Amino acid sequence: MRISLGENAKMALDTLRENKVRSFLTVLGVVIGITALITVSSILVGFYSDVTAYLEDYGPNTIWIFKVAPGVSTGHLTSEERNRKPLSSKMDWRSVSNARPSRR
Repeated sequence: MRISLGENAKMALDTLRENKVRSFLTVLGVVIGITALITVSSILVGFYSDVTAYLEDYGPNTIWIFKVAPGVSTGHLTSEERNRKPLSSKMDWRSVSNARPSRR
């Protein structure tokens, strides 16, 4: 029940001739897949080499020192500005405006 190599090749070529559209779409899919794979791998290799070159610029003798304030950071406000209560009502605004010295 063994079929010779020549007969297998003849059957394969006959199948390709009979199903031209399916054969074309299969080849097109393989080409697109391989192209996408090569493109993505090239981008990743380029990115890797770029990051490696960037990090090698600093060398092994580079020390990074950052100034960090102790405690919890809540922004650029001073402790006095953070603890100050906002003026929320009209009465608060009136009392502040009445308390300030008038300009003449």
